[in-house]
Amino acid sequence: MPRSVFRSARGRGARPGPRTIWTASTAVQITLRQALEESINVPTVRLIAAIGVDPVIDLAHRLGITSELRREYALAPRVSEVNLLEMTSAYQAFANLGSLSPPFAVRRVVASGEIILEEQLPQPQQVMREEVAFILTSVLEGVVERGTGKAARRIGRPVAAKTGTTQAAEDLWFLGYTPSVVAGSGWVTINVVRSARMRQPERWPHRSGSIS
Repeated sequence: MPRSVFRSARGRGARPGPRTIWTASTAVQITLRQALEESINVPTVRLIAAIGVDPVIDLAHRLGITSELRREYALAPRVSEVNLLEMTSAYQAFANLGSLSPPFAVRRVVASGEIILEEQLPQPQQVMREEVAFILTSVLEGVVERGTGKAARRIGRPVAAKTGTTQAAEDLWFLGYTPSVVAGSGWVTINVVRSARMRQPERWPHRSGSIS
């Protein structure tokens, strides 16, 4: 499936080439892998139109997504609201070859005398095939090696990740994992910065958060 070819847009006079150039007036052939690496949404919308919305929602639920998902093709470019914990937990399955453990905040409560009052243990479940998770990790590694997540290469470790933006890149997020850690860096919002730049050009903070 990553090598499946989709058209990125409708248009005339476009020729497929080694690099993707997408505008409203041209159409190019592009693999699904390259579309995900470069965050081009049209091929993913075409993919969900080809396979149907229900299988996508079913997989999302198996990955621990409990937020309401809208049954429409625009689900591919993330029109439904999903919180950061859900997304980070879902990426855990990609990193663990399809095995998912529900997240929890408190691992153990211990009283004096080392008496364990409460303890949470991981309860992994296989939610997707190992080979599917392996290929997906390979695709997400491409996001860091060649695509929109190149900045993550600076940590000097194997990283698989996906970036996301809203219109005009006013809201940004990053989700990814190394062989030992899954992390989500949630919404870095810069639209407030733009509106306030004239008043406080140097001291205005970017709002951001992270969870791992």
